[in-house]
Amino acid sequence: EDLVKTNCKEVHNSILEQENFPNWKEIADDLRQLNWLELCPSNACEVCENLIDIGDLCALESKDGNKRFNVLKLNRVKNVLNNNIFALTSDNQKVKELCGALKKKINSISFFQIVKNDIFTGDASKASLSFRKYDTIFTDFKNTVSPIFTPIDAAFRRETGKSIQSFMESEFYNQAIVINKAKIQGDAKQLLEKYEPTTFGHSTNYYWQTGRQPDYYGEVSQEGKKQGYGKVTFPNGDTYEGNWENDQMNGLGIYTWKIGGRYEGAFEAGKIQGAGKRFYASGNVYEGEFLDGKKQGKGVMVFTNGDIYEGDWNKDDMEGQGTYKWVSGDTYVGSFQRDKRHGSGCLTLFNQEVYNAEWFEDKIVDRAKN
Repeated sequence: EDLVKTNCKEVHNSILEQENFPNWKEIADDLRQLNWLELCPSNACEVCENLIDIGDLCALESKDGNKRFNVLKLNRVKNVLNNNIFALTSDNQKVKELCGALKKKINSISFFQIVKNDIFTGDASKASLSFRKYDTIFTDFKNTVSPIFTPIDAAFRRETGKSIQSFMESEFYNQAIVINKAKIQGDAKQLLEKYEPTTFGHSTNYYWQTGRQPDYYGEVSQEGKKQGYGKVTFPNGDTYEGNWENDQMNGLGIYTWKIGGRYEGAFEAGKIQGAGKRFYASGNVYEGEFLDGKKQGKGVMVFTNGDIYEGDWNKDDMEGQGTYKWVSGDTYVGSFQRDKRHGSGCLTLFNQEVYNAEWFEDKIVDRAKN
């Protein structure tokens, strides 16, 4: 701790604010790898390579269920490194050397290789689940590391044709998905095969962002269109993993919203349609039929508070015949309209009092107590 405090006092203070029992030896080792945040032309390549190594080590620890304090997430560390890298941008030759070193280092990230081997040798029935776990760790890795190199991102793009983050993504997905495609695809199908797809339309504007192209890693047709199995990350941060046909999401797949929530189920012609299961950011979970991206037909919603509705849906509303069970023990069986009890229905209270009644916008207008 004294070593960290002496060499990086502000970093030491930041760590104390975030960690109750920091591992000072690991932290000192990492900061030493970063030359105590002193980056100059003579050591730039080495320090930046070590920076990747630190992110790599944290990803490996996370994969094994261990928690390692990541100094790269400290604002003080990020800002100092970012500023030091920016100071090098006036030296074109040094920037070119740095881009070359980064490319080589990203190609050899241990986490990528270990993920590939784990999926290849692991239980086929859990391949897709394992990949999603590793994908989450990788996303944290790239979102932590790549912003530090923002000052040389344009130069890296000129050298490789990709941004640093996109290059990381291509290396990870090429190593983890392409080799294990068949196993991951098979497990994804097993995960989703209980849903019977039906045909209806859907507007695609829920995932598309005009003016930028999504990043896709997977199979393509001879015409260069997405065809078969693959994963795409859209410009707004949403992702889709699953089957494709003629450049569109088609078949079984998993759509994840960046803002939270996930859909597992059927797609057709690029549109959510058929039977599936949606996990909402609020904690609600719906399993049933969809139309135009909305709950439509038969389905069950389990609300975050424990309430359950099972019955008919229309354009995301409880509408038609259904049963609503409150966590309190009350139950309503009858007609709904626009999420409200409307029409004939029977309310049974937790104390077994029963009301057969006519309802209008959630209010009883004519009742008979039994």
